[in-house]
Amino acid sequence: MKEVIACLVDSIAKVAPIVVGAYLAYYFSYKSYRKQKGMEECRKKYLDEGLELCHSELAKVLASVEYNWTIAMNVLRQFRHVSGSSIKLSREDIRESFTPYFPQGFGFEYLDKVNHLIGDDVITRCTFRLLADLNGFMFFLKNDLDIAVEKFLKEPESCKAKPTSEEIAQEYKQALDKEKEKLEQYHALRNYVWKLTEVMRRKELSYETLEKIRCDNDVKEIISAVRDKYKSLLHPNSP
Repeated sequence: MKEVIACLVDSIAKVAPIVVGAYLAYYFSYKSYRKQKGMEECRKKYLDEGLELCHSELAKVLASVEYNWTIAMNVLRQFRHVSGSSIKLSREDIRESFTPYFPQGFGFEYLDKVNHLIGDDVITRCTFRLLADLNGFMFFLKNDLDIAVEKFLKEPESCKAKPTSEEIAQEYKQALDKEKEKLEQYHALRNYVWKLTEVMRRKELSYETLEKIRCDNDVKEIISAVRDKYKSLLHPNSP
């Protein structure tokens, strides 16, 4: 009996390291897999569907501004060089020339992800301000400009107070340039978002490290730069 027990003990002693080793290998392999999987999910959520999507949407907005401004310049160029009797433009022609911006998907969920990632809503507030200014720009294009054209067409040539097409074109070009200049300041916002994306790509981004990353000096520096750049927009009544 003692020999049997001794044999069993000896067998267990030989097998145990193999079993324990196999278990530990499996455990650490599984743990590593879960960690890698978690990092991939976190990066997808906060980078691919957060910061990168935010950067992409800002690029679309600014491209929309550039496109519609160019169309408006073409309208004014036509308007400037024709007489009242030969002008071919109409309000419908003008309205249909402009292309509105449509946000990605059905909302701005990506901004919530950006907020959570950086622990601050400054990017969101700047983005919404940009969209509000874009709406104002589009309203100006689709209403003020086409109304001016229609008024010019309807007023008789004999009207002494009637401005020339050259005068109207010049007036609206100045107004358009001001609108575009106001919107162009958001190019810096797009650059800041891109810098944040680059910083995050260099980090070991995971759900466990989010709090640490929010306190990262590079991240805090970029957020501070955004606040300084758009202080007058975010806090117009501040001294």
